[in-house]
Amino acid sequence: MMRKMLHMFLAFAASGAFAAGGDTVLGGFKPGKEIDAWLVRGGTELKVANWPDFTPGNCGKLTFKKYAGGGEKWPAIIMNMAPPMSWRLYEKLVFNAYAAEETEFSLCFVSAGATEAADRYSGHAVTLKKGMNRVEVVLSRIAGVNLDDLKQFHLLKTTPAQDTVIYVGEIQLLPCDLGDIARQVQESRDKIEAVRAAKLSPEQGKYIAKALDAAVATAAKLKATPVAKIAAADLKRLRQQQGALERSYQQALLTMIPDAGAMSAYWASPLEKVHRVDQCFINMPKAVGLFDAARGEGEGLQLAVFPRRDIDSVTVGIHETPRLEDGTELSKWSFKIAPVGYVDCPPPCYSVERSGLWPDPILTYAGPICLTKDCWQSWWVELTVPENQKPGLYIGSVVVRGEGLKPLTAKFQVRVRNFTLRPGPPYPNTAPVMPDTRSFEARDASPEEILRWRHEVFDLLLSHRGNPDSLYIGGNSPPAPLESAKYRIDRNAGLFNITTLHTTAPMDRIDAMMPLYRQAGLDKNAYFYGFDEFSAPEFWRIKQACKPVKEKYPEIPIFCTAYDYSLGTDSNNLNQYIDGWIPLTAEFINNIKTVRDVQRLGKKVWWYVCCGPGKPWANFFVENPALDSRLLMGAMFWKYRPDGMLYFSADSWGEPDQKEQWDLRPETRKHAISGAPITNWSAQTTMKKWNGDGLLIYPGENGPIPSLRLKAYRDGMDDYIYLKMLSEALKQVRSGKAKMPDGWSAKARAELRIEPELVESMTMFAADPELLFAKRARLAELLESYHDAGNAPVTTPDYNIKTPLWEGFEALVGPAPDGK
Repeated sequence: MMRKMLHMFLAFAASGAFAAGGDTVLGGFKPGKEIDAWLVRGGTELKVANWPDFTPGNCGKLTFKKYAGGGEKWPAIIMNMAPPMSWRLYEKLVFNAYAAEETEFSLCFVSAGATEAADRYSGHAVTLKKGMNRVEVVLSRIAGVNLDDLKQFHLLKTTPAQDTVIYVGEIQLLPCDLGDIARQVQESRDKIEAVRAAKLSPEQGKYIAKALDAAVATAAKLKATPVAKIAAADLKRLRQQQGALERSYQQALLTMIPDAGAMSAYWASPLEKVHRVDQCFINMPKAVGLFDAARGEGEGLQLAVFPRRDIDSVTVGIHETPRLEDGTELSKWSFKIAPVGYVDCPPPCYSVERSGLWPDPILTYAGPICLTKDCWQSWWVELTVPENQKPGLYIGSVVVRGEGLKPLTAKFQVRVRNFTLRPGPPYPNTAPVMPDTRSFEARDASPEEILRWRHEVFDLLLSHRGNPDSLYIGGNSPPAPLESAKYRIDRNAGLFNITTLHTTAPMDRIDAMMPLYRQAGLDKNAYFYGFDEFSAPEFWRIKQACKPVKEKYPEIPIFCTAYDYSLGTDSNNLNQYIDGWIPLTAEFINNIKTVRDVQRLGKKVWWYVCCGPGKPWANFFVENPALDSRLLMGAMFWKYRPDGMLYFSADSWGEPDQKEQWDLRPETRKHAISGAPITNWSAQTTMKKWNGDGLLIYPGENGPIPSLRLKAYRDGMDDYIYLKMLSEALKQVRSGKAKMPDGWSAKARAELRIEPELVESMTMFAADPELLFAKRARLAELLESYHDAGNAPVTTPDYNIKTPLWEGFEALVGPAPDGK
């Protein structure tokens, strides 16, 4: 009851019920001071004009000049807010815009950070139909910036392929609905007092009293303040106090139990990021953990411990081997247990809840570790279910031991599902391994030692369903070595890049290798990658490099990340050369109608992420919620149906450089990761603005180290496999090759759709992992009932670079989304 009341109170803050006093004009276009207030960036013109459709009043005629390979890549007009202002009391940003033909541009919101390099950016794509448009942006959805500290607002276009003209009207901020805020503040105060009156031990009550008193005081102040005069700073303070109250409440329940001894231990979700201090769990940890996995599946949980004193030499291990009621054992060797380590995350260029130490590397090298009083520490407990394991519910336990500590046990259950996941990536994806991957301590090592390192990185990625590849080879380097390509393909990689095309194709080296690839049977898995983020002025180079390759090897597809958002349909027919387009996830969605048209033409359209897009889009930064990364690889992939996924690097180990994007030379990072649980590693990568970008694997002294984000990468693909297997089962039932009771097909078809509560859009999706776990359980039950009925097992089909992932899906579960 106490927790329910607290959550009702916290929901009050999230309701957006606070209000401002009236509309605010952010920027206008009247002659004089209004239009002069805009900063006009190079490649841009801004003039006072009349509306082309004779709408009364004036507007701003905004011209983005064609980008011709020099000058400004992002023409824009910019509104500076000095000093920075709060938009917290506003609901929407709105304005009218007129376009002579359908076009796109972007809005960019910038909030102040601790330093110029740490400013927060959030982009919002706008598509204008021909004629007059009403543009509305819900401010609560631009979550990548600090609404309490906005300093700039941009209207911009990226590398325009031609002169683009739009007409823009007065830009306004609309206030939130005033409602009956006084009543709501009173209700929140009553709920706080109800928490205070709940039955707490004296120790628990003392622990949360301070947080309660602070929240009560702020709520009382707001109740007595006229609605129009409520200050954003007070609302911000109340939200901070609510967060402190939630943390205090959790701490009281989980750690302030009388006579609990020197340590508490609980099972936390694999999607929690357990901080040492000020930890606030998304879902409350549990006394008994549950692994729920199919045969052949890897599944993790975290054992989160809280010491009440410093404890040395702490270890976690299997205590009771998991068993069924009939005595069948699940071998303890099926488990791997290691402490989760912490890396330093300096303030990045995007909004984060905290900087400093963040949990990420899974310290497989660590032995016993020392725990600090009142600091949380988690161990990653991973189970890989043998493919021949008997299904059922197993019961076991782990034990925590430490110097002077009475052994502490924690029970867990393992539900082994009656179906099997096959190894390897289930769909085309690539997480490249940089060419110089090796131990930094052994950078002068023998070729044999370096090869061992590369193979260990390959194996680690493949065991997490990642496809190790090399996107940045070519130039003066030879194409992919035969042995390397064969090593990966033999281990279910599915695809490999022959060489990287840039301005010319190294035909002599390609000609030398192609017979070897064909002889080894690898040509069906081969492709060319190239033209990394080329823009329009460089498109002629694409034709120059592709022409000889296409003439000689037309069967080998060419993929690229060039910035052609028409996907070859409006760029002088680049589609005669390019077989697969790979836009950023944001551009995939912003151009989704074009994506569907190009897919219907038989072209592949993957998507990718790198240092962008940031929040509210899903990505792999250390500070991102783990659920974001998992949904990107699973439920989002399933819902929006790209043909593959590219993540630009798994092991960017070089030292970040302020001037260059990154320095990938191993010698620039003088050390491997070490230390436990606090490591010596800085998570900064590209330009010292992102933490963990391109870094899913850390370099240990003796081998590669996985991260929590690599686990989410894998688990998202496991979610995809559940959906894919269920779709294969449904196909069998519909074709009459399998039999199921009435109602099963309808349930299966319903579960093959991603409900909006889980993923409404690529920028609005669940924050609660329990929603995903509940869906996984429903999928598993449908698959188990299919196999229990005696039908032939289903699995994910083989794939290569050309495999159609979504063939027949429209008839099975309906058309793919063609809108945002």
